[in-house]
Amino acid sequence: DDKIDDFFKKEQSKADRGKFTKYLKQLPSLDSLPVDHKAVKWAIGRKIPKEHYSILFYSENFVEWTTQFTDKYGKIKHHDRIIIPFYDEDGYPIYFQGRSFGNLEPRYFTYKISENHSKLYGMERVNQKNDIFVCEGPIDSLYINNCVAIASADLTTFEGGDVFVWDNEPRNSQICDLLLSAIKSGKRVVIWPIGILEKDVNDMFLAGYDVKSIVRDNVYSGSSALLKFNQWCKV
Repeated sequence: DDKIDDFFKKEQSKADRGKFTKYLKQLPSLDSLPVDHKAVKWAIGRKIPKEHYSILFYSENFVEWTTQFTDKYGKIKHHDRIIIPFYDEDGYPIYFQGRSFGNLEPRYFTYKISENHSKLYGMERVNQKNDIFVCEGPIDSLYINNCVAIASADLTTFEGGDVFVWDNEPRNSQICDLLLSAIKSGKRVVIWPIGILEKDVNDMFLAGYDVKSIVRDNVYSGSSALLKFNQWCKV
């Protein structure tokens, strides 16, 4: 019976999320670490707003930590990572990403905790009464008011989004196609001013741009969005 299967899946999901919360509590959040710690230095270097330090964590031994709940990463070399938890609207963990330091690849590992949830970052923090902005990267979402991230370029898969913010990559055919499709379907989108060369929100912030104002002032839809898109896209 499908209803019984769904019930047991939901119960298993609750159990998995509860276990992960326990494991997450083993890790220090960035706001609990000294200012000269490498994780805090990384956050300072990326100019991540300090109010978000409490939702970012540090794992000194990523492999050892993850082996408590999965063998997915057991064969890789021991190293440290920033841990970025994804929560649902009620504050329960549903995914996490482990971000590497320096040039270590892959830069991100993404792990699914709950089988019953989509990969959405920031849902526990958004105000549903205001416009919800949608971008690709979890770190980028920390610089935009009321923003979630889906860790994918196909932003419109999140049906609860109001304004869609793709990376500033006018020569990327995938992004151009997705952006044009969103415009044609009547979505509101951000189209970056021509003079900005940085490709994502974090890079823009690091370059000194007032990202919140730029996003607010460059939301388009309909014919005006199509006009701006044609000026922006270089494919």
